[in-house]
Amino acid sequence: MNRIVSFGLLLAVILITGFVFFKVMAGFFLPLFLAALLVVLFYPLHRWILKRVHGRKKIAALLATTVILLCVLLPFTTILFFAANESRSVIRRLDPASIDDKIVTVRTKLGLELPAQSEFERMDRVLEAIQNQSIAQNMQKQREQLDFDITELRGISIELGEELNRRGSKLIWQEAPGDDDSSEESNFISSDQQKSWSLYGRSLRDAREMLAEKSWAEIVDVDAQQKQISDARRKFNEAIDAYFQFKADFLGGPFLGWLKEMANPNINEQKDYIQKVAGWLRSRMVTFGSATTSFVVRFLFGVAIMAIALFSFFLDGPAMLTALKQMTPLDNEHEDELIAEFQNVSRAVVLATLLSAAAQGLLSGLGYYFAGLDSVTLLMVLTTVLALVPFVGAAAVWLPCSLWLLFIEGHVGSGVFLAIYGLGVISLADNVIKPLILHGRSNLHPLWALLSVLGGVAALGPVGILVGPMVVVFLQTLLKILQREIASMDQKQNRTLDRRVFSDAMRMEDYRQSQRRARKDDAV
Repeated sequence: MNRIVSFGLLLAVILITGFVFFKVMAGFFLPLFLAALLVVLFYPLHRWILKRVHGRKKIAALLATTVILLCVLLPFTTILFFAANESRSVIRRLDPASIDDKIVTVRTKLGLELPAQSEFERMDRVLEAIQNQSIAQNMQKQREQLDFDITELRGISIELGEELNRRGSKLIWQEAPGDDDSSEESNFISSDQQKSWSLYGRSLRDAREMLAEKSWAEIVDVDAQQKQISDARRKFNEAIDAYFQFKADFLGGPFLGWLKEMANPNINEQKDYIQKVAGWLRSRMVTFGSATTSFVVRFLFGVAIMAIALFSFFLDGPAMLTALKQMTPLDNEHEDELIAEFQNVSRAVVLATLLSAAAQGLLSGLGYYFAGLDSVTLLMVLTTVLALVPFVGAAAVWLPCSLWLLFIEGHVGSGVFLAIYGLGVISLADNVIKPLILHGRSNLHPLWALLSVLGGVAALGPVGILVGPMVVVFLQTLLKILQREIASMDQKQNRTLDRRVFSDAMRMEDYRQSQRRARKDDAV
């Protein structure tokens, strides 16, 4: 009993101390993890230096740490600061008016302009209000309500037709029964659209005539009034259907019409949205500028911790691993498997991903420079970061840049060059570099790689790009170990059961033989 109580207290103290230890070391997780990752990636370099200095461990660890800081972290930090400065200059140049002009330019070049946008929007608002309003109980109220709606739609429709006619549509509004349905030749509108527009006007006219004061006053019977209201409402619904048919045909079909409406938001809303985005970016820039000092201090402190950890891991890494293995309750075989899997994932998946992303970033920088784009360093960093994300890749940057050159800047040659270069060189580099580095070693399925990266970034920030896939691989390894242990336990249980069955069979056979001997003795 005393041993059980002592064990429980010891376990509680360990859990509390471990929680406090985690809280204390949580701020150093990122530099320690990066240091461990760099040690695994550059361990061959450390061994090569160790041979050259004749086994002097401290000198070898110091030289390996210095080489990593100078050849890896210094260029990375320099590029990152250049990209930050370019991003700040880009944000400073943000002008809502110029952004609005560029949006209009893109819409024009893509053929997504919406003629008479304000009139169409007004018409849609009125129709939405009509559809949402409740029907009055009194017949006279229903007549007045429906007559008001028809009058309002008629006025807006005439304004819409006049606006489209100013653009050359030559629409004919069917105001009187004797109007001709045919329209003059127009390059702006088809005969089917004219027919839908004419049907819309005639249906509104018919519904309005059914509700005229004079004809309505002659109806005394309630059932007749109800029939008149129903007929007028049916004509009114036919008019609305004809309007939507005209609008869909006029905008080029349902899908193209949806695209045009999506590309043409309300002008005031569009300006407000642009101003809000520009204001938010400027506020972020001000916040970043005011926090630059603290960011630099935290960054330098993290680099110092990582450098110290690098030196310590190179110097005493094997001893640290041995001590850690002795403290964990896992079998040595399982610990060695986890360590080997960490090395395998670090050198294969992570190294392949990082090198592929870095190569795509450098190649994209050349493409952006020769294409004549500004902020090349910023675009190169964005390409490198997005190249780390599966299914997204570098195309998320170079493709919009090529479209920008084509449709915004009007540089057809540069846009086509960047598109061909991005497809044939930048994105193709990923399919060349990764197989060369992996060559059959551990790799994640693309779906798990995507989910692990996205989940890792959401949970841990940018470092989740590296941590996420490693967590998934560790989980796979632990599940394999658990599966082997369960299989081993089943085999042991089966062997024990077989021994028991064999022992019972032997005892039964001995009993039978003893019975036979006893019967023989009795017979004698």
